[in-house]
Amino acid sequence: MTEILVSATMEEKINGRCPYLIDPNESCGYGRGMGLRLPIGRGIAALVLLAGCRGDISPVRAWHQALYGGECPLFDCYGNVERALPLLRRTRTSIYLAVPTAKFGDPALKKLLQNAWASGVEVRAWILLFPVGGYWPNGSNADAFSRAVKDFVRWSDTEGLGVKWIVVDLEPSLENIMLPFYEELIGGNITAATALLRNNLDPADHAVKKGKYADLLSFLHSNGWKALAVTEAMVLDDMKDGDQKLQDALDIPVSGLDWDNVSFMVYLTNYLDYVPQKVGADLVYSYSLDAREYFGDRGGIALGVVKPGKGAGDQDIVYTDPPVLHRDIGASLAGDVSEVQIFSLEGILGMGDADEWLGKTSVSESPPKKEPATQFVRDLFFSIDSSL
Repeated sequence: MTEILVSATMEEKINGRCPYLIDPNESCGYGRGMGLRLPIGRGIAALVLLAGCRGDISPVRAWHQALYGGECPLFDCYGNVERALPLLRRTRTSIYLAVPTAKFGDPALKKLLQNAWASGVEVRAWILLFPVGGYWPNGSNADAFSRAVKDFVRWSDTEGLGVKWIVVDLEPSLENIMLPFYEELIGGNITAATALLRNNLDPADHAVKKGKYADLLSFLHSNGWKALAVTEAMVLDDMKDGDQKLQDALDIPVSGLDWDNVSFMVYLTNYLDYVPQKVGADLVYSYSLDAREYFGDRGGIALGVVKPGKGAGDQDIVYTDPPVLHRDIGASLAGDVSEVQIFSLEGILGMGDADEWLGKTSVSESPPKKEPATQFVRDLFFSIDSSL
């Protein structure tokens, strides 16, 4: 991995030098001052008014745009994320930063968060249970995840790191649920896939796990924090009949909780192995409509995957050029959601022309053309839910 970028010192900032210039020959101006609380010495904080940096910043757009980032082997790429701060700032893009439990208190993470706050780039902490605990949060590791979130909140608040959102990436156990489930789907064994999920049903246990996440949300809100849940799109297929059986079977408590935002992963790449027709913008639009219907202003969409080469398991990548991504941002907006997330920062940087990917400020919001694959996907998961 590349070397961590050393930021400007506090003295340089106070004296007017700007560490986040888009052009290194550009001077600092005063058009965008901001208050910054930075720890000095052993936990002592000072309030410093920094001069904003002039530069070409994208006009305000109709949606909140965010990138997932920082998820790399051993999570040693915070320096790369820090280098991307000028890009994120000028394209008005938030970063949902992978923060594994092993990195709490890490100096590189602390520096990145401080510098993001100083540059005006919003960071939301995407907490992951690593190296132990199951990686993604779900019902089975609710206790461990809650402890991790509380530890991060206390550290961030004590150090004045400027983070006030937790990203809760609710996903089923990869080994115990998702891999065997999708293996059956890919093989066309819908009955076996349904039976696998049915064996996981335990309504009483699901209620207990849901209560644990309710307690965590209460803790966050009482401490001035917010929480964003991002989860499987098929949760929206579970909402149609008013029960929570599919969420129970997948071990992901989502509905009926006081999330500040709930976003759904419509990663088109992930559908390629078991959907016989081409998936596209219409599927994004369909799930966006349901996100709006069931979660109102809190609903959002996560799009992926953007990266060079192939996906996991040698999958083809849907987002091979910026217009395809912009098409699906438009489909999300047509479905009346305004929270749009993209996976991932590292993938976009790897593709090149990052400003072309992220700098778009207007897209077509017309409903896309109907596609047979959309009905196939929606019918498939609703049928599985109905058979539980």
